[in-house]
Amino acid sequence: MKIRQIQAFLALAEDLHFRKAAEKLGVTQPALTLAMQALEDEIGVPLLLRDRHETRLSFAGEIFRADIAEMLAASEQATERVRRASTGVLNYLNIGFISTATTARFMPRLISEFRRIHPQVELGLQNRVNVDLLAMIESAALDVAFVRLPLVPPHQVEIAGVYKERHVLLLPADHPLARQTSIRARDLQHAPFIMYSRRNAPGYHDLIMRSLNTNGINPTIAQEVGEMYTLVALVAAGLGVAVAPTSARNYNLPGVVLVEANWLPPAEIGLAFRKDDTRPASRLFIDLTLRSRRQQQADSSDPVPSD
Repeated sequence: MKIRQIQAFLALAEDLHFRKAAEKLGVTQPALTLAMQALEDEIGVPLLLRDRHETRLSFAGEIFRADIAEMLAASEQATERVRRASTGVLNYLNIGFISTATTARFMPRLISEFRRIHPQVELGLQNRVNVDLLAMIESAALDVAFVRLPLVPPHQVEIAGVYKERHVLLLPADHPLARQTSIRARDLQHAPFIMYSRRNAPGYHDLIMRSLNTNGINPTIAQEVGEMYTLVALVAAGLGVAVAPTSARNYNLPGVVLVEANWLPPAEIGLAFRKDDTRPASRLFIDLTLRSRRQQQADSSDPVPSD
């Protein structure tokens, strides 16, 4: 499969008209038809459905368009990065992050500081879940990533803890315990819990489960979620209680109360990066993050509001 074939298919998928797509590509209509036939023969399934009146994508064609568009974008990005690297300077940094790295506010401040100090470095930002971020660091699809700890990295990936804050309990505003300033573990014996999915962050899920079990709670799980915002939203909807980093308050969702529970472990975010990444942009960002670690942790010691 050639890049030109992919580009031709995407142009045709956009216009669904052979003549218009051929003009856009600067080729003849018969040449475009032959290229599409060759592509379908190579894949082994029809991508286009054609009759006298219209051209449309088959079901397989719809799936192929979605996947191949992402692949082409990645290919073009990789090509651009190689071109920059060939000049001896690669001023591009691809940063991944979990959503709570932004609600904790240390990451936006860090990004702003990095841009001020190094305006020549172009930044790309991607919000993903923990397991995806780790895989993307390993494959070099990302340069650095802010991940939720604990996390066991592959041998070629290093993770440095960069931010700590407290865990708190989230309760619906009308919950009987919502007016308390602190909650004991035994008060939650029969409470339904909203839990962060183990599939998305196995280490973090296990940390919370161990903490609950150690304190005599075998939680009834009402719902598992893949995003922290969804977890907070379901608490607001009254579906159960949850454990979350105190920065979850910055989602500012009404109907949720944050209550202290000093028996919960701290919440921690780490910076993941490849050990063999010696690119200047990566090292500059890693160094700045590690230097900022103490101040970030001090900022997390703000008192928890009651609502």
